[in-house]
Amino acid sequence: MLIFMTMNFNAIAIAAIAAGILSVAWRQPKVVGIASRYVGKQEIYNNRGFSDTLFHNEMLAVGWQPPQAWCMYFVRLVCTKAYPKLTALRVLISPSSQTTWNNFQKDTSGKYQIVSFPKPGDIVIFQYWKDGMPTTSGHAGVVIKASQKEFQTIEGNTSTDGTNQGKVVAKRVRRYIYQLETGLIIKGFIRITA
Repeated sequence: MLIFMTMNFNAIAIAAIAAGILSVAWRQPKVVGIASRYVGKQEIYNNRGFSDTLFHNEMLAVGWQPPQAWCMYFVRLVCTKAYPKLTALRVLISPSSQTTWNNFQKDTSGKYQIVSFPKPGDIVIFQYWKDGMPTTSGHAGVVIKASQKEFQTIEGNTSTDGTNQGKVVAKRVRRYIYQLETGLIIKGFIRITA
């Protein structure tokens, strides 16, 4: 009986994957896996390029040019590799985190959702606030783990030494900060559902 049930479950799962029903659950870890491969990649000081030639060329291929900030280009690289058939991602994921947020909010394709609590594979968008006012600057990353108190990301153009001079792809632990006088706050999370 157990063997029969397992075979039926496997057949149902295979049919669901073929129909695209389980695709999101199976792709999200792919986003995490792809992002994880880049942890430790270093920039050449002040956004001039990357010490790893392959990574440098991949970043150029997704539109990055020196000396641009590159956190969103890193997100674009990871997401376009994980979802190669979603060609709109190259446009929706802009060089600007704030423009990217606006693009996804306006999108009516039904392939993306703005969510308040993350899952692995989601994109997190931050906005920089100064003296209690939002600015046009921000930051972004890919969520790899989430709990009620904090979430873990892989981010490009970040630091691990507590400074705001981004220079590496790194894992970061972030708290859910939605209000702050000056600093990065969470604007929200973007989930690819297609």
